[in-house]
Amino acid sequence: MVQGQLFILGGKTAVVNGSSNDWIIRAADFQSVLVFDIKENKAITMATIGDPPDGTLGFSAVAAPDGTSIIIFGGHNPNATEFAPSQDVFLLDTCTLKWSKPSVGGNIPAARAGHQAVTYGNYMLVMLGYTDFNANDGHTYTNDISILDMSTWQWVDSINTQTTAPPSAQPSCRFTMPHMPDDGSDGGGDDGNELPYDPTVISNPNSSNVTAKAVGASLGVAGFLCIVGGFAFFLYRQRKDSRTPSPRWLPGALSRKAGKTQREAKANAASPINRTSQMSGADQQSQKSDTPLTSPHAVP
Repeated sequence: MVQGQLFILGGKTAVVNGSSNDWIIRAADFQSVLVFDIKENKAITMATIGDPPDGTLGFSAVAAPDGTSIIIFGGHNPNATEFAPSQDVFLLDTCTLKWSKPSVGGNIPAARAGHQAVTYGNYMLVMLGYTDFNANDGHTYTNDISILDMSTWQWVDSINTQTTAPPSAQPSCRFTMPHMPDDGSDGGGDDGNELPYDPTVISNPNSSNVTAKAVGASLGVAGFLCIVGGFAFFLYRQRKDSRTPSPRWLPGALSRKAGKTQREAKANAASPINRTSQMSGADQQSQKSDTPLTSPHAVP
């Protein structure tokens, strides 16, 4: 939670296979983030930019001292052929959703997953977790505690208790919820109220600024490469603007067909002919089960 906004990233996603009605579980990547603003009651999924980490499970995430960033550490890639935990530190700027990897020094702790992390002033304390796994012996756990000084990006042996705890940082920016275009889809809602949610991955408006700087720096190298790069960027933006479904939402919001069905049902219910018609119990349950967040059976 950063400034009243919940950032949901990594972990696993689950969608329903329409033909078999089975849940399909996949590891989520960090190329998009679901942002839910608890003050505005709005949610969107936006693409991230920069240098994102690989899709990992069992990582830790804490709020950085600057009041605008999220720091993640460790985790493991479930798609790897062998268990290979990470010891990397990544930083997500929540204002721009830009990933970066700070240069970290000191006595770097063992790579791990399934651990916990907390903050104390400018320090992040990483504790416990497991460093290895195999089918025969299971997990290899560790009980150590490591300390990262986030003001110097150095792993240290102890916390300097002689210094006064720094005051809470005043955030210099906040993630701006974009206007959600009306694409004709329905966000759901059992009581007829549509949820303020765009069920597609929105392109990051800050990506154009990053690309413009890169192109400007390369103008003196080769004009031809600039032309090729511009064309590649055009194709990239076209793909971004295709608005792929969000991997971090329930199936009711992912299905445009479901939204269309709900709108048609509302239109039919509002017509004088169908105003007195009654839905069967099975039809009511079917309609409810296709609605995000409101269905009691939405999560396995």
